[in-house]
Amino acid sequence: MKVKKRALLELSHEQIKTGGFLPILVAIATGLGALAGGGAAIANSVISAKHQKTEEEEEEEEEEEETKRHNAEIEKNSSKSKNCKYWCWFKKIRNRAIK
Repeated sequence: MKVKKRALLELSHEQIKTGGFLPILVAIATGLGALAGGGAAIANSVISAKHQKTEEEEEEEEEEEETKRHNAEIEKNSSKSKNCKYWCWFKKIRNRAIK
């Protein structure tokens, strides 16, 4: 039969104040907290960079679609306008000059 020996860890006021076991634990916990905070900051910046990139691409696509829609509307309105006589005349002269 084995006899179990128990060890008692006695911390005196002097050990806590001048060094010993507890200050090391506090230092380790502080270091781990700093590492976790740094890792979270890096992960957050990566996620926000990806999100910002997709938002910029969406804005560019919307801008391009709006430009196409605007140009199509202007072209449609210009052919129906009262100034079509002058515009058509200008196009004829321009085409003659190019040839």
